[in-house]
Amino acid sequence: MKSLTVFGLLALAGLYGCKSNPGGDTQSSAQTPPSSPEQQLPANSSQQLVGFEGIWQGIVTPDVSGTSSPALVMVNGWGELRLLTDERQFVGFPARTAKFVAGTLTGIRSAATTWHDGSVVSDFFLSGSIDDDAFIDATYSGSVESGTLQLSWAADRVVNTEIDEINGVWALYDDNQNIRATLQIGRYDQWQAQISGFHTNGCVYFGNTEAWTSFYSYDVVPFEISGCPNMGDTNINGTYSGTAALVDIDGDNSEDHVLVFALTNSANQLALFLHRVSD
Repeated sequence: MKSLTVFGLLALAGLYGCKSNPGGDTQSSAQTPPSSPEQQLPANSSQQLVGFEGIWQGIVTPDVSGTSSPALVMVNGWGELRLLTDERQFVGFPARTAKFVAGTLTGIRSAATTWHDGSVVSDFFLSGSIDDDAFIDATYSGSVESGTLQLSWAADRVVNTEIDEINGVWALYDDNQNIRATLQIGRYDQWQAQISGFHTNGCVYFGNTEAWTSFYSYDVVPFEISGCPNMGDTNINGTYSGTAALVDIDGDNSEDHVLVFALTNSANQLALFLHRVSD
């Protein structure tokens, strides 16, 4: 029997190029980092910019509550960072030197939830230090929330990206181990696969994923959702994009890696933590 991750049920209820080198920088017209990233770093960090592609795990602690929540960070081959934690997803292209990381992030709430001011989307600034290429100690701040972030490098707990690794049927389970959503991923060439599936609430999924650009994660472009009922005043149907990875999640007791989808559009975030049902 599959065990849910410590992230909980962060789901509907709640590019092309070459693979980049680990730690290297790769860019695409589809995902463009901000200009002049050096201006985002501390004045005393006049070192060459480097990448930090891969998977990081740790905790986020908002100042207002002082209560820590698990955090998963996925940095793809384009340098786009996606931070998942407690019905929130932060997305951006922070810059990094050997010792510092800084940059702007967009924080997006899950459907039917908002920030303290009633907004769904808000801007933040991330700033912190990196120790031994393995630990991040940072703060984030914005008009609706601020807090701290502690992360550890977790790439050794990730399956390198090959389309064959994610071929098959994947399921999202609820707290009672019932299947709530199912995704079928089918390879159609060496680097690409098609995604299709459904949720028990009526949502239908259709999309594509690619394994061209990163050693640690897959690009998901696009991911279409249709047929969903509204959640309060929120319509979650639409086109999303994002990142996926096979990760050994802290607190998950299943034998296989978890397939994590981190998806956003301009008005909503979606995080799916899926377990394999069959190849």
